[in-house]
Amino acid sequence: MEAHFLDSNSHLTPDWDLQQLEVILDDPCAWQLVEAGPGAGKSAVACQRIAYLIDEGIAPSRILLVSFTRTAVTEIRDRIVAYAVATDRARSVRISTIDSHAWSLRLGFDDEPLPNAVTHGSYDLGINRTLELFKARQGELLDFMGQLEHLIVDEGQDVVGIRAELIIEMLGSLSSTCGVTILADPAQAIYGFTTDDGQHGDGTQSLLGRLEASSPRRIIQRSLEQIHRIKDDHLIEVFRRTRQEVRVSQTAAGRRDAGAIPTACGCPNRVIVLHGKRIAAPTQASRRANHRASLDRLAFLGINSGICDAG
Repeated sequence: MEAHFLDSNSHLTPDWDLQQLEVILDDPCAWQLVEAGPGAGKSAVACQRIAYLIDEGIAPSRILLVSFTRTAVTEIRDRIVAYAVATDRARSVRISTIDSHAWSLRLGFDDEPLPNAVTHGSYDLGINRTLELFKARQGELLDFMGQLEHLIVDEGQDVVGIRAELIIEMLGSLSSTCGVTILADPAQAIYGFTTDDGQHGDGTQSLLGRLEASSPRRIIQRSLEQIHRIKDDHLIEVFRRTRQEVRVSQTAAGRRDAGAIPTACGCPNRVIVLHGKRIAAPTQASRRANHRASLDRLAFLGINSGICDAG
């Protein structure tokens, strides 16, 4: 079942399904964690959520979207403008990578001098320093964060280590009326598998692993399950089954790694017997690569067989 009643400035606005509408139309103050795979419209939903918030009266400059990677900022802005009744006023939404946002915060609120150039590792140093400012409860920084009315975190599955810690500190500095929307696809995490305790193979903790214990407020968990990109029911079923295998292997890999015997190089030593021969078992990296390759092949097949919705 689909709904068609959301106001828009553009005929290009999709016909949202009910799960998407739950995310888009939730209270501006709500905290949501949205899990969605490829083809579920995650990016479009994020843009429509922002457009909806602007049309509800939130100043665009008080909405911040941060992402792990440098996305096509102009494309995102154009889509938000297309979706919003407020049109060009929506262009002033702040969009940044986590690293760039941390750098900007330090530039604006740190009395210590900044390095003269961005060098290897300097972003991590900048994030660590920004974390120190948050933990020291720097007054002007907290006042600035308190002015935000909505924070959107995209690609949350890839936020680990000090960047995950920074997002948690940012969440703790928001006002009681500021909303949060975090979008993620754990099956596509590029930094390894997330174990039951929220840690990756290198010991760093992911944002998704931290949220349950460290979120300052209760987060509503939602999922976008309908795949709009592929129209063939058989392909959709195979796609979903593959994703489920990825999720199961993530949990299983974490448990296996906890009891693996390290070799001299520090790598887990796994050997299995197949048809009487001892061979090396697949590593985390190879399993992850194989699963992601399967997902990519399915998406490619859907697009090139003419059974995929190009929009």
